[in-house]
Amino acid sequence: MANQETWERQILNSLKRIRKTTIAGSLGGSEDINDRTTWELYEFTPNRDLDQKQRHYLAGPEWSIIQQSSLLKAGHDIFGDRLGFTIDFEEWFEDFEYEFQKNLPSTKKPATSKLKPWGKEVANRPKKLNLLTKEQARKQGYMVIRFWKDRTVENDSKVLAGTYIELRQQLLGIMQTQNVEVEVYGIPVTTYQERFRFLPQILLYFLEDSEDLDPNFGAVDGTISFRIMGETYKTITPQKATVYANKIAAEFGSNNGYIWKKGKVSCSYYSPETGHQLRINSRNKEVGKTLISKILSLQNLTPDWSKLKPIENEDPAKAYPVIPPKEKIYGSEVYLPRKYPIADVRFQRAELHIWGRNKPVILVDRSYKSKNALIVLP
Repeated sequence: MANQETWERQILNSLKRIRKTTIAGSLGGSEDINDRTTWELYEFTPNRDLDQKQRHYLAGPEWSIIQQSSLLKAGHDIFGDRLGFTIDFEEWFEDFEYEFQKNLPSTKKPATSKLKPWGKEVANRPKKLNLLTKEQARKQGYMVIRFWKDRTVENDSKVLAGTYIELRQQLLGIMQTQNVEVEVYGIPVTTYQERFRFLPQILLYFLEDSEDLDPNFGAVDGTISFRIMGETYKTITPQKATVYANKIAAEFGSNNGYIWKKGKVSCSYYSPETGHQLRINSRNKEVGKTLISKILSLQNLTPDWSKLKPIENEDPAKAYPVIPPKEKIYGSEVYLPRKYPIADVRFQRAELHIWGRNKPVILVDRSYKSKNALIVLP
């Protein structure tokens, strides 16, 4: 009996030292926790699946243990539901595979034969592999997974790491970005611009972050292109392309991607001798000049501001309203497309278009879209 009392006393002293004991009620005039002979010691976890083998210690009389555990469980569930960490990641990913269409109400769920998650056949839906066990993830504070956008393409995967909340955000961002197609406008080929026809062209593509999207409108994007003077489709080489890729990665790829602050001021920069016919919609003239300077620096050029023509409408709020009017289209009231939207668009990738090649050379990619980019950034 003496050994058992010694063991219990050691446990209580240890709990008091590491401050993991929850005390309810009065100690009856004594400040020594060891004097409470009716107290009991319990291990407790509010969620066995999330906490795995981790346990918290509760001490006190039986009524207090019931009270403590009830309050802790209620608090855990309230904050867990609001913050999202009680959502089962494995169950969430099963819904994610099918673009959350499989478990829609029957009146809104597409027929099985028409189910195309993420714009692809069901057989090409995403998949993942957990690289840590749940217990390892709990101890380290993050989970690591290998992710495939298309489960049939085994050699196209990425390793992602983060809390379950962060992983969900990353996965949604990847799938929302990958379906965006780039329209290549470039510099139009007219009789006056015939000399530009066979010159290689670099295109920079920007896209609004998924968390910034307005549910009433599609994602805002942006493209900027320029010609490489002094080169032709015959003279451009992989080595020269790599030089441009490194410059673009340095100028636009750092700090999680350069942000182009689009707005209602149009900055036109026309310099045919250097291959630039730029039209930058920006918050103000200074934002436009900064972006133009970065573009010209890719060719080691200094801007000639005599070629800049900023244009600002006298009444932009009326000419380009932030919230455009609605019209009935295809039986429903919808907002008309926005003109000169105010949005932050982030650099996603850079492409090199060469006459005679049916596909562009992907110089830099941070959009998780290209398999063969010269430089891939996180």
